[in-house]
Amino acid sequence: MEIRECANILAGSAACGKHKGFHEEKEWRIVLIDEKDCLTNRIEFHHGKSMLIPHVKISWADMEMPNPIRRIVVGPTPNRDEAVKAIEMLLAGKGLQERTDEPSEGIRVVPSTIPYRNW
Repeated sequence: MEIRECANILAGSAACGKHKGFHEEKEWRIVLIDEKDCLTNRIEFHHGKSMLIPHVKISWADMEMPNPIRRIVVGPTPNRDEAVKAIEMLLAGKGLQERTDEPSEGIRVVPSTIPYRNW
């Protein structure tokens, strides 16, 4: 097996690892293996608490597949209702439909049931 193949397997496996304390998040992670440096000029950065975080923007609108996101859980945050409304506005601005009842298409935005603690 080539070194590149091993690196790809390790990168995919690393994305699956998560501390058990975050189990409730039920988070999905997407791993992009940039074997031919096609994404290098698309890397963007956002501020983390102590460092810059690299990311690549992706859009399901560019692909011919349904949007796999069904629900976004917001929070915990001290401004729960405002945070939910902000996400709903963001989705509307991106042309993504909000789901209002279970069988419909779109994304349901709900506040977290975990209480916010600032300590």
